[in-house]
Amino acid sequence: MPPRAKPGEGIVVVLDVGPGVRAGTDTTFFAQSKKCLINILQRKMYAEKCRDMVGLVLCGSNETDNALATDNQYRNIKLLQPPLTVTWDIINRVENISGGRESGDWLDALVVAMDLLHDPDGIRFSNKRIILMTDFSGEFSDDQTTQIIAGLKNHEIELSVM
Repeated sequence: MPPRAKPGEGIVVVLDVGPGVRAGTDTTFFAQSKKCLINILQRKMYAEKCRDMVGLVLCGSNETDNALATDNQYRNIKLLQPPLTVTWDIINRVENISGGRESGDWLDALVVAMDLLHDPDGIRFSNKRIILMTDFSGEFSDDQTTQIIAGLKNHEIELSVM
């Protein structure tokens, strides 16, 4: 049996779906973000021999569904997909994402994304990256900023903000 290929990059996209990103009469930040995300996913899917795995976290979701959620923490953050190889299914799911009624804390969503990249199921990614797609219009609590920055550095996670 040939050796199993090592996973490529581990990427988690944090997509803000809260009411702030949908405000406006022209093309909203939310619509632009979805289009950009779909383009990113399609590129990963069409890339030859791409072993990158992409996860998706929604911030500002009507639902709370993540491993860190408690009664009053990490609310309105939904894990749509853990890091997996990109398929048409996730692209279709992104196309069908609707906005949430609640504002989510993008900094909490960042922590949820970091948790997903912290050696999930024993997978060791060649690189780790979080892509944060928000306009920063929602509320956030900055009480853990120093620890979050240290966590990004210690786990060698690259943060890209769009």
